[in-house]
Amino acid sequence: MKLFAVFVLAVLLVLASIGFILEFPMAYAWSGTVYIRSDGRVEPVGAPVSTTDGVTYVVRDNISVSGFMSGIVIERDNIILDGKGFSVKGSQLLFTRGIYVGERRNVTIKNLIVQGHSIGIDVSESVNVRIQTNNMIDNFIAIQFSRSNHSTIIGNNITGVSGIIIKESLNNIVSENHLIGVGDSVVGQGIGVDGSNNLIIRNTITNYPAGVSLSYASGNNVYANNITLNAIGIDLYEYADNNTVAGNIIANNAFGIRIYRASGNRIYHNNFYRNGEDIDIDDGVINYFDGGYPASGNFWDEHSGNDLFHGENQNIPGSDGIIDKAHQTLSGAIDKYPLAAPFTPLSTITIGESMFNIEIISNSTISNLYINPGEGPFLKFDVSGPSGTKGFSTVTIPKTLLWTDRGWIITVNGQAITNYLELSDEKTHTYTSPTPTQQKQLRSAEQTSYQNTQQPCL
Repeated sequence: MKLFAVFVLAVLLVLASIGFILEFPMAYAWSGTVYIRSDGRVEPVGAPVSTTDGVTYVVRDNISVSGFMSGIVIERDNIILDGKGFSVKGSQLLFTRGIYVGERRNVTIKNLIVQGHSIGIDVSESVNVRIQTNNMIDNFIAIQFSRSNHSTIIGNNITGVSGIIIKESLNNIVSENHLIGVGDSVVGQGIGVDGSNNLIIRNTITNYPAGVSLSYASGNNVYANNITLNAIGIDLYEYADNNTVAGNIIANNAFGIRIYRASGNRIYHNNFYRNGEDIDIDDGVINYFDGGYPASGNFWDEHSGNDLFHGENQNIPGSDGIIDKAHQTLSGAIDKYPLAAPFTPLSTITIGESMFNIEIISNSTISNLYINPGEGPFLKFDVSGPSGTKGFSTVTIPKTLLWTDRGWIITVNGQAITNYLELSDEKTHTYTSPTPTQQKQLRSAEQTSYQNTQQPCL
């Protein structure tokens, strides 16, 4: 009887163990390196990557990789690697790489989880590579481009010591990525650039020793990024010369922008909020903290004043959205045309291979921008603010997007207005006009339309 009871108890324990296993399955990952060969084959046989057409390669299972190895090595041009949400995991301590792309053309890598590597995705000497919508988790460097050009890194979620590193590379676009550093690290960059003519646009970058870092870099454009809670928001370091830093939110950093042995940089249309020090600049270097007139300068939360005049010397009656008195930072940087309200890069419009930015400076809330050059030369947007307040909007339109030599008709709530200021130059139309709110509502939403009288020249 005792033997039977012991047997029954043992069976129950086994069943309980099976039930536990069924309820909480062990995660399984294929281990080793997957090669996508130049002739289209996938090796080794049984690896969890497959294709039916030699163009789109689909990951079918999680992959793990150990010491000094890569998870997936791409040796074929003109392909798409679709991770389908599966992971490629490795070890920072064992110097693994998640994906390696060397001397390739026209490769897209998307929808992967790449976790725990020394370098998550490593691209070397390649052209027209697209890295999109991947989750890069706890890699020492999430994405690295070396001597790789005309490529795009877009829409990735990134955590780890360093986010995106561009080395000796030209004409790349880094756009709409969300990057979060580890916080307590003394090394690491959100986006680091050593190269020329790269566009860093509309990324969110937080919690790094340096949010964006440029060195040995020229002709790059850092535009419309949200750069917050870093030790240094933007670091223009040795030989980072003749770059443009514009349209960024630079907030709650110990230093907003640090400049060391770098010159000729143009810094304007940025919004500086609550930084320990907005600008830290090395003596003896020449940089520019406004775009000249009428392009204007930056918005500084610690600087205020009247906007009663306009013109290059701010001595002609009539407001232009620029504070009449120049702003000098603690480090001696001078913005001759500080903005009277924050800058808003509303929309980036792509036509063919060209990108156009519609920009608005306003002390009101702007929403619902609408522009479609195919429908005609006009744009419209909504303006809202507390009832009875006096507001203004300054709109800048690239002439290569919407062009006219007859001027513009500006309407508020469908009614044409004449009390506006035109400040156009050879590249843009710039108009400043009042945007009054409706008197009988707590908050109002008005449609302000800037409408041309002839067809656009595209």
